[in-house]
Amino acid sequence: MKIVFFGTGSFGILSLEVLLHSSHSLVGVVTTPDKPKGRHLHLEPSPVKEWAVRNRLPVFDFSKEAPERCLAQLRDKDADLFVVASFGVILPEEALLLPRRMTINLHPSLLPRYRGPSPICWALLHGDSETGVSLMKVIGKVDAGDVLLQETVSIDPQDDIFTLEDKLSAAGGRLLLLGLRMIEEGRISLTPQDEAKAGYSRKLTKEDGRILWDRPAEELHRRVRALKRWPGCYFFCGGARLIVTQAQVSESGEGASGAPGTVVFASFKEGMGVMTAKDVLVIRQIQREGKKSLPAGEFLKGFPIRAGSVLQ
Repeated sequence: MKIVFFGTGSFGILSLEVLLHSSHSLVGVVTTPDKPKGRHLHLEPSPVKEWAVRNRLPVFDFSKEAPERCLAQLRDKDADLFVVASFGVILPEEALLLPRRMTINLHPSLLPRYRGPSPICWALLHGDSETGVSLMKVIGKVDAGDVLLQETVSIDPQDDIFTLEDKLSAAGGRLLLLGLRMIEEGRISLTPQDEAKAGYSRKLTKEDGRILWDRPAEELHRRVRALKRWPGCYFFCGGARLIVTQAQVSESGEGASGAPGTVVFASFKEGMGVMTAKDVLVIRQIQREGKKSLPAGEFLKGFPIRAGSVLQ
């Protein structure tokens, strides 16, 4: 089959690799336009665009404000199938009518749970023990199409956004290959989603990363793991914004006391422990905004924080 891939984020890269090395023909890659990033706001391509250019594939920018040019280019590709994974843009009805067979979407959750843009983060934030990947038919309503295939993936206690995304990407690659075979052979069976069980994973904001010390340490630990890519889990000390990149929960806090946010220990050897609503959050890795992440003990040598300090 002739396939066009739609994607932006890194979740879809492994699926692209699968398509490239399959018996199918990957005739084009659609992604979003380059975006300004970093302190100097230089334009940077999406991970999917970087991959496509590196593999010398035709790349088309899709802008939701002006989709006509991209749609015209896609008509010329005469594709049998569109495959979508972590694209971040809702395709117009006109686009869904272009492929000869259908448009399918690889979504990193067990639909109908966690529809929307941030399913991996929210599975971690909620402390789920498992999640998964769904291969579904795309319709006009976001992530609401009939499901072709699903695979469950376990969430380990130390998984973060990067490790869990890797596991889901691998599962997605397997699911995609199987789904393509079923579509090509005409033996697909689509299962409608149960709308009564549908849930939405809203888009994250920078404020979601703010550490609220009056929450339990276990909840804050999940937040550190879920928001590691963006926006980062942060607090303020001495006017500086400090980002926690690795932490753990200490349940042996019987001797610890103080209001939530109080530093109960800070040393070059042990790092830093902070009182929460329940238990102590032990900070193992930390970074100052715009700097590299350091072991907490090493960080304290250049940015002293003493026991008894109260973090904001």
